[in-house]
Amino acid sequence: GDIIKIQGTKETYDPARLDKIVVTAPEPVIPDGVTAVYSGGTAVISSDTAYDSAAVIFAAYDSGGRLTDVCAAKAEIGIGSTEVSADDEFISSASDADDVRVFLWDSLDKMMPL
Repeated sequence: GDIIKIQGTKETYDPARLDKIVVTAPEPVIPDGVTAVYSGGTAVISSDTAYDSAAVIFAAYDSGGRLTDVCAAKAEIGIGSTEVSADDEFISSASDADDVRVFLWDSLDKMMPL
């Protein structure tokens, strides 16, 4: 099989076989079944599952696709629809935006996409 050499401070290491290396991807924090729609300063988040804490990021973009403003809000996401509002400053600046997107993360600390 394919063999890789592990480099380190020792002069020699045993080669590792690639077929013996196991990589496990983390489970998604929030699985499929979550959507968010922005309208008039509010994100309407629909979810099949409840989440105690989430970071909702609002991002406004101009016609060239450049980020013009951003704000974050913490929210508890319930089963069904949950409304989360952006702050007044963002709502004002986003009124001139060509596109507003909503991003869902587990927290602002870890930034795992939801």
